[in-house]
Amino acid sequence: MKTLSKKFWLVALYLSKFGETLPGKKTTPPKELNTYKWKDAYKVFYKRFNDGKTIKTFENSLKNCRDTYDGHIDNSSRKGWRDLNRNPIKLPTIAKSVLNKYSSTRREEIWKEIYSMISNTEKTKLDKKEMSNDLFSKKSLKNPSWRREELILALDLYFNLDYGQMHGTNPKIIELSKSLRELNLIKEIPDKAKFRSVSSVALKLANFKKFDQNFTGKGMGAGAKHDKEIWNEFHKHINTLKKEADLIRQLYLKPNSIKILTESESKVNYKSEFIFQIHKIREMDPLAIKLKKKEVLFHSKSLKCEVCGFDSVLFYGELGNDLMEIHYNKELKSEPELEIVGFYDFIIVCSNCHKALDKNYGLIEATDLKKIIKKK
Repeated sequence: MKTLSKKFWLVALYLSKFGETLPGKKTTPPKELNTYKWKDAYKVFYKRFNDGKTIKTFENSLKNCRDTYDGHIDNSSRKGWRDLNRNPIKLPTIAKSVLNKYSSTRREEIWKEIYSMISNTEKTKLDKKEMSNDLFSKKSLKNPSWRREELILALDLYFNLDYGQMHGTNPKIIELSKSLRELNLIKEIPDKAKFRSVSSVALKLANFKKFDQNFTGKGMGAGAKHDKEIWNEFHKHINTLKKEADLIRQLYLKPNSIKILTESESKVNYKSEFIFQIHKIREMDPLAIKLKKKEVLFHSKSLKCEVCGFDSVLFYGELGNDLMEIHYNKELKSEPELEIVGFYDFIIVCSNCHKALDKNYGLIEATDLKKIIKKK
């Protein structure tokens, strides 16, 4: 079998990384290709890369390469190809080199390269084609779903208000709306005027009423899936909820104590995306996870978060078994693949502390986060 070229793998990376996610997690090709059908997207590259293959064989080949990348792309809605341990399948050497080279490249620059590979015939079609389907326009007007951090802040406020206070003129709801806009968790906001508006915050609180057995009114509809998950997680643990809400406010709403990355401050200034990927790969290594947990349990009877002290088994009982994660606590150098890794380079963390560390990778370390929590 002929080895696929770097340019072919770059096309696959582009399709995987910039595919659009519509409501319901349906995915469509990148918007530059002016189509919502994957078959049509693959055809754009057929003349340039078919190498004698039939259109069907070519489509399957490009789709497989795209799926191979899916598990290696941050925030991808597709799981992609997985191995027997449910980890992303190992990339071929040439595919990995393409991922490493373009991981920090801006979308506009990648598209320039992609566009240069398209045949003149297909370029003409793209330049003249008008979108007849309104899926993209509908998506462009729909703001992203609420993130976990946002829901925690909303639920924290919910338990600090009387039912009759949950309306759009309440100063506390107006303040929460302002705070949610300042969190800087979401980079692409299609409709900034409506994003986490006062009315949307009041509506979110009304959604929580649906799950509240103490509320005798009707509340709103069924509520979103994540609303119910957050409710089930915290409605019996108000103190834990408050601690998490305070930590979120400390991390994201107090820039004088901790500086958070903004759109104009590329993560590359601190750590390249490639370095961060190596960091995550080491944390997801099944052998590293097994050895680290075994080493800790040899000296201790339980696995506790080494940042906040949370013990999942003590908190959840048997349901809490195997919930703890490992965090690679060693600074990566410019050539991380040459470094020796030992289980002493990892620490045990809960999912919340791990997420806080990853979101601020290169800015704060485990010791910094531990000091923040101790101040509470």
